[in-house]
Amino acid sequence: MLRRTPWWAMLPSQSYNNFINIGTLQPDPRQQAAVTLADKVYQDMIAYTQSSSAKIQRNVELRPPNRLGLTPSNVIRKQQEHKLRKAAGLQDEFHPLSHVKGLYLYGGVGCGKTMIMDILFNECPLQKKMRVHFHQFMLDVHKTMHQIRSQNRTKDAEVDIFEELAQRLVTNAELLCFDEMVVSDVSDAMILKRLFSAFYRIGVCAVFTSNRHPNELYKGGLNRESFLPFIRLLEEQCFVHDMQSTTDYRLTTSDAKTYLAPFSDENETKFNQMFLEVTKAMPPKETVLRVFGRDVLAPRTVGGVCRFDFGELCRSEMSTADYEILAKSFHTWFLENVPQLPHNDTDIKRRFITLIDILYEYKCKVIMYAEVEPQLIEAPAAPAGLLDAGASSKEKSLFEMEIGRLIDEGEGSFQMQRCTSRMMEMRSTEYLRSEHKGVEVDLSTE
Repeated sequence: MLRRTPWWAMLPSQSYNNFINIGTLQPDPRQQAAVTLADKVYQDMIAYTQSSSAKIQRNVELRPPNRLGLTPSNVIRKQQEHKLRKAAGLQDEFHPLSHVKGLYLYGGVGCGKTMIMDILFNECPLQKKMRVHFHQFMLDVHKTMHQIRSQNRTKDAEVDIFEELAQRLVTNAELLCFDEMVVSDVSDAMILKRLFSAFYRIGVCAVFTSNRHPNELYKGGLNRESFLPFIRLLEEQCFVHDMQSTTDYRLTTSDAKTYLAPFSDENETKFNQMFLEVTKAMPPKETVLRVFGRDVLAPRTVGGVCRFDFGELCRSEMSTADYEILAKSFHTWFLENVPQLPHNDTDIKRRFITLIDILYEYKCKVIMYAEVEPQLIEAPAAPAGLLDAGASSKEKSLFEMEIGRLIDEGEGSFQMQRCTSRMMEMRSTEYLRSEHKGVEVDLSTE
């Protein structure tokens, strides 16, 4: 009996637009294009369930371990057919369900790829569906492989381990959704083509999210040429869509606190937690950028997100050009341990003002953990009586001249006021929704 579409079924685009209408989401062209593809997957799956192809049974019956060396005749026939197709160079015979093209969404953190996948998963009326983090899924794959291999079978009774793996893993899933696909382990890379081919022979539609285009997966990995057939399989079985958005929408909600002050255990915990949420707890890595023939180090990065201590940026020898290449390359910044700036330390203040100006110019999103609120970021001038009584008249004169230049007459006072104003604006929802004006740099998390 063919399954009917439930009366409450809703297209992914309808669900997405509902979120926009109630103000939960803001329109985004890349997301809207992705939702259109999700509609296509949804409609094709519905069409499949209502077609005669849906009558073809998925081969997911598990056979008990064969310890006697005897293999059922139907299994022998299928193995022989598979070997003949392989010897003849023919494409695998996939189940009709696998002819429903899936979806591969890739882009940086916070671009909405997981949200789109979840909308499709939630709205899809199929009862048999599974959503899993790709890393956890591969752990389950290796665990199940070990269990199969450890069974006490005779050599003659050995069957295709990937066929049995597929039967065990996707028995209860016609729609498979994999979040955060990353391939960095050679043991994973070498089995994915055979594993997913077995899935498609059983009958599944697969959806993936990743930080990388399929062609960039496992780039530079050991024996990568053996991994390339899996890339071709992905591109054949999925619509591939670039979700690269420079706006991290998780920071634009009304409860997103992007400026944390003063220094406290509570605010430090909030800062660290926000970093984990934005990067999805992926381990940061060191990234080296080139500017004018020399290296600029970003010590902690995850995709387009970077994390710096105040001292690394403003108590070092970084130049304006260094700040610019970093601002172009990273759309989201976590800046911690920002002190109240000493009034008479013009070098540190100049560096900090320059940094904020550049981050503002490139519309970088900044999460800051600071000693004081932006209005108090510059310490007040020291009263004349606080100057060391033993200081010479010349030292006092120089000190007072510097104070007067920064507070009353000079450019420094205006620059600091502008810096404070921009720090306040960078906390606004309007600024957080603005588009990063940087350049595309290969900053993958693999």
